[in-house]
Amino acid sequence: MNLLRSFIIPVKGLKIGQHEFSWKLEADFFKAVNTESNINADLEAFVIFDKRSSMYILNIEIKGNLIDTCDRCLETIPIPIEGKYEFFIKQGTSEDEADLIFLESFDDELNIATYIYEYAVLSFPLIKTVECDDLEPKPCNTELLKKWEQETKLIEREEDKKSVWDALNKLNLDK
Repeated sequence: MNLLRSFIIPVKGLKIGQHEFSWKLEADFFKAVNTESNINADLEAFVIFDKRSSMYILNIEIKGNLIDTCDRCLETIPIPIEGKYEFFIKQGTSEDEADLIFLESFDDELNIATYIYEYAVLSFPLIKTVECDDLEPKPCNTELLKKWEQETKLIEREEDKKSVWDALNKLNLDK
């Protein structure tokens, strides 16, 4: 939990205006926010905190690499991550909306670890692949990719042979 204390913005001590913060987001950060997480990443979060008299505006930029298994070749690869997000915090008791959060009262501090975690995870791609030709050394398992390509071609040939329409051609409709 000590790690998450570094994500506290001391709102009361800040003057009205923009303030910049940045944090490294690595595996220990993701584990601290969500104990079931096993995300391995080398990310950086840049936050511009705009304090106004009636609300706060947070602009969060996430950049870096997610270290994960390639969906294509099953090797561990760095996947470039980049995302920009903006949300507003207002005082009140209304229901939260997509980029608008209501707090009953403005406290002296604001812990934004959860918001950064959520936006970082939103930046992760659903399909985890990269163009291995662009990386040196190439992390791809070329043997596995060749085998996959052979199997794909074999399946395509089998599908061509077993066309759905072949069964319809055998029907005798002249009766």
